[in-house]
Amino acid sequence: MRISTERKGTKLLFGKKKHNYLQAVAERLEQIDEHISELEKEIREEARSNTEARSSLHDELKKTSRRELMELSGLSGQTEESFCSLREELLSERKGRQREASLNRILGDYIEAFDRLYSLVENDENHAETAELIRKQLAADERDCDIERINETGALLDYELHEVLSVEASGDAGNNKRIARVHRSGYKLNGKVVRKALVTVYISVDSEAG
Repeated sequence: MRISTERKGTKLLFGKKKHNYLQAVAERLEQIDEHISELEKEIREEARSNTEARSSLHDELKKTSRRELMELSGLSGQTEESFCSLREELLSERKGRQREASLNRILGDYIEAFDRLYSLVENDENHAETAELIRKQLAADERDCDIERINETGALLDYELHEVLSVEASGDAGNNKRIARVHRSGYKLNGKVVRKALVTVYISVDSEAG
């Protein structure tokens, strides 16, 4: 059967349109593929960038944590050192107080003995040479123990150092409130008074009259 020229032309026209449509679809699909590829590339780059950023942040956090740990470790060491130093100071201070208390007790026990020895030495006229040797030995013992006697006559009355037993009138105004006699020596230990001297004090007649 022969196909008419009109039908043949219509078929050719339809085939051409179909071809153009398929080509357009193919081009569109290709564009979509390219767009998808671009998106995938961007996603990969963004993921890599995020990974690098996370890695950088992680490294920075590790560095910061390590630095803070070292700082804390250093602070801990300083704190421990300060604590040890403070503990040593407190122990030393406590030992010092214990030593002072012990010396005070010892001094308290021997004060009367010192008094008796000095009394014997100062009143022994028959053995002056021996008395002088004993006096020097007692003075050396006092220096070694940081002990100081309070027994100076003529010194001004000091209520921190002296306990007044009695007063004595004096016509010399320059003697007013000066120590006339020491009845019992006072003592200092390491510069601190552990017993006041028992004394008689001059009072000038002019002072009494005033």
